[in-house]
Amino acid sequence: MQISLEGILANSVLDIGTGSGIFAEAFFKQIPAVTGVDVSEEMLERASQMVDGADFQQASMETLPFPDSSFDLVFFGHALHESQDLV
Repeated sequence: MQISLEGILANSVLDIGTGSGIFAEAFFKQIPAVTGVDVSEEMLERASQMVDGADFQQASMETLPFPDSSFDLVFFGHALHESQDLV
């Protein structure tokens, strides 16, 4: 993760489809404000245990509860196959 963030100045990141929080944890080591969203309450509980200090919320990728430009960086990995509407 460190190499992929090289040269990027971000103070906040949104991890869409955060799952267990594995990517949120990596971001949290370099970015002060990490928010993760997922539709699964069980996954959000795991993520909260893994990354103390990040903000985890239940939400779908199709209806994110944030205004435009709320984050400096948005990460969307390993979740596209979960989308209900790819159009």
